[in-house]
Amino acid sequence: MFFRELKQLRAANPDLDDAIARLDQYLSSLTGTARSHISASTVSAAVGVPRDKAIGLLMGAAELGLLRLKYRVQCPDGHGVKDFDRLQDIPAEIYCGACDETRPITPDDVEYYFEFNGRAATVPA
Repeated sequence: MFFRELKQLRAANPDLDDAIARLDQYLSSLTGTARSHISASTVSAAVGVPRDKAIGLLMGAAELGLLRLKYRVQCPDGHGVKDFDRLQDIPAEIYCGACDETRPITPDDVEYYFEFNGRAATVPA
């Protein structure tokens, strides 16, 4: 295991041992901007688990401090507009520069994703 937090997650969820090991491998392979935009869909495909299980694994990793949950507001045309650290910080409407319009935000416009926490700990070699 590369990440101490995932060792903790595995100890608490022995029935998910294989999936957590694959998540550990996947996360350790990420470089550059891929480390700051980790989606449940991508993890689901890479780790070979259903999307809901990938969300659970990522949320567990976030609770243990390895990852941070973030929110991205997209306009209805799919342009990424702005990222937020907390759901309650998202305004009722937002300006999209690509569309040159201010638009109301609906739950469908909010994408959640994960990024590495700067305090994430790797397991010593």
